[in-house]
Amino acid sequence: MVRGAIFFFSFPIEFVIDKDLKKMTQFPRIQSLKLRDSSISSEGFKQLAAFSSLRILALSNQNVDSEGCKVIAYLKGLTSLKLHDCTMRDRGLETLISLEKLVDLDLSYNDCTGKVLENFLNGFKGSELKNLNVSRNRLGDSVVKCLCMNRKFWNLKKLNLNFNNISDEGATYLAHTNFSNLEDLDLGFNSVSNQGVLKLSKGLFAHSLISLTLIGNDVTFDDVRSLFNHFPKLIIMQYDFPLDVCVDSTTNEWEMDLDDYDFFDTF
Repeated sequence: MVRGAIFFFSFPIEFVIDKDLKKMTQFPRIQSLKLRDSSISSEGFKQLAAFSSLRILALSNQNVDSEGCKVIAYLKGLTSLKLHDCTMRDRGLETLISLEKLVDLDLSYNDCTGKVLENFLNGFKGSELKNLNVSRNRLGDSVVKCLCMNRKFWNLKKLNLNFNNISDEGATYLAHTNFSNLEDLDLGFNSVSNQGVLKLSKGLFAHSLISLTLIGNDVTFDDVRSLFNHFPKLIIMQYDFPLDVCVDSTTNEWEMDLDDYDFFDTF
């Protein structure tokens, strides 16, 4: 063991099993740990408690159950937590509400339901959260409403709600909330129509938004163009009618991505 050293495993470590994690405990001052495609059991997760200095924990494609969440909840110093594609399905999410130092939280691809995430958002103790990714779950408009009604989330800079059955109702909640620092909003692959776009164009965060994703929604090219007129700082907009469109408000130019578009399909 190297005394006095602080270790960062900044790159993802793959295919970790219980005995591998146990070996890592000889470096208890690790501050960043990223594991991908691993097979750590509920018993193995107990080894994480040894890393009391952890600031960044990223787990991808690793089963995390309620017991695993309990261990993660002991890591009070975490500022960044990524649980991507961890098959959580509502198990143990409520135990993570005590991680009050979190700045970045990624709960994407976990098949979480709206009610459980609402309970999590209502009980969450932190006030420093800047980046929230809850894409690819089963949330709906009620979660958006819950998010908007909690002032502790109004300082978000990046919000990913991709693939969550969000309709114009959810877009309206977002537009009426004072997300004064919001720079990046992803509403891709939801059920937002031109009415939702109209609400967003009059949103309270209009002067801060830089990036907006609407790909996979029922909106027209004219709807998107109207947004461009209302968001003075907008640089990137991802949209799929008929092409992916990037908007640069500094030059007033529309840049279209033709790489994946087959013009022969239009004839």
